[in-house]
Amino acid sequence: MLIGEILEKSARNYSDKEALIQEDLRLTYRQLNERVNRLANRLFELGLKKGDRIAILAKNSVHYMELFFAIGRLGGIVVPINWRLEKDELTYILKDSIPNALFFTDEFAAMVQGLKGELETIRHYILIDGKRDWALSFEDLVREGASEAPEVDLSVDDIAIQFYTGGTTARPKGVLWSHRTVHYHCLHACLGWDFSTDMVMLVLLPLFHQTGAHTLAVHYIGGTAVVLPKFDVQTILKTIEKERITYTLMVPTTIIMLVEHPDVGKYDLSSLKRLQYGGSPMYVKPLEKALRVLKCDFSQSYGMTEAPLVTRLTPDDHIVSGSEKKIKRLYSVGRLSHDVAGIKIVDKNDNELGVGQTGEIAVKLPSQMLGYWQLPEETEKTLKNGWVYTGDLGYFDEDGYLFLTERKKDIIISGGENVSAKEVEEVIYTHPSVLEVAVVGAPDELWGESVRAVVVLRQGQTASVEELIQYCRKRLAGFKTPKGVDFVPSLPKSTVGKILKRDVRKTYWPDLQ
Repeated sequence: MLIGEILEKSARNYSDKEALIQEDLRLTYRQLNERVNRLANRLFELGLKKGDRIAILAKNSVHYMELFFAIGRLGGIVVPINWRLEKDELTYILKDSIPNALFFTDEFAAMVQGLKGELETIRHYILIDGKRDWALSFEDLVREGASEAPEVDLSVDDIAIQFYTGGTTARPKGVLWSHRTVHYHCLHACLGWDFSTDMVMLVLLPLFHQTGAHTLAVHYIGGTAVVLPKFDVQTILKTIEKERITYTLMVPTTIIMLVEHPDVGKYDLSSLKRLQYGGSPMYVKPLEKALRVLKCDFSQSYGMTEAPLVTRLTPDDHIVSGSEKKIKRLYSVGRLSHDVAGIKIVDKNDNELGVGQTGEIAVKLPSQMLGYWQLPEETEKTLKNGWVYTGDLGYFDEDGYLFLTERKKDIIISGGENVSAKEVEEVIYTHPSVLEVAVVGAPDELWGESVRAVVVLRQGQTASVEELIQYCRKRLAGFKTPKGVDFVPSLPKSTVGKILKRDVRKTYWPDLQ
């Protein structure tokens, strides 16, 4: 099924039901479908066509989801951009993705205008929430377009979305999803996470992540999505009560913030049936409180942009007062999800390992990526004989629960955001006082992991913790900036002089296998 067909199907079956809500803006499936048609037709009239990349630089909104559908219906490729990135990081993605158009909100207008001279491929700048004399207006396009669905010859194997994600390289990589990928992702969500027609999902996490695809699944099943532009605990509580939210997706950090809010007990949260989280397992103590306060089912998912929703930890697995074995499962990422074709643990020679043996996790599923944009060598390293080699290390216990032990790709997940340790290290290495550095993730009860830099200074040079943190803050997005710096006389190394990151991590994770 194509992305446009997802909406067409639900518009036929649930025409007068509310599809998208943002504060006072409430769109039924019929209204949403017509607006999407108008926008897609107007984009076609501007010369945008099948295969053109169209970037989005904006925070969450109803219009963001309209763009997913309209660009998909046009046959274009959605390029969602992380608005939390710094100017240089944004510029790289906007150049690498070679978009033909850029949708943006007024919050980012000054930055976009300043970059116009560098972005040679962009022919159209469209402002989502207002008017500027150098940009087209989103609402004008919607008003001017024809209401019938445009006729475009599309295949389910055509590229639909180009997500950007971190990895071993310092630069983010464009992960390619086809319409087929999106379709199976939607099916997976409906089967594995009990999506239903009567669901009301609160959209909190950024739509530039997989949350955008997850929200498409809500519309696939005919549910309702309530979009919040920014994270604010008081607003979340009010919205759950007002809109009778039944489902939401969070990272452990946001769950902790929610249940620790002093006013949490003042709101009626009884409509909430399931809270799904990912990014990292939750510590038992905050999980216990969250279960007690929210009184709903909890589930956890493990995956990545290259291969989403691989395993799941079900509500039945969230036992905080059971046996030691059941408690340990909370530190796993669960068992195989419904439509995952396969998962295996392999050694460096690609031999499959048995229960309790640690190796690289490889998965095969119908919703996996097609490959990386313009990176054939990286694609070849990751996709082998139909399997996605995740770069994560882990093992299975005797009951089939998957435990992560280390990230081979050297990725830190802090507050649900992927941070490339190499990218942070490269910035710190430019400081004149730094001789060597190793960046790792350290345990953090709020963020899951926090970025930590372990630094060796040059002989005779000095630098303070705050100096290095500020140095990074000027050059990196806030979530990539180290939360702490430790100075050491030397870093552990192999016999050939390679820094042993695993030994560095053991300082912060003493139970690391």
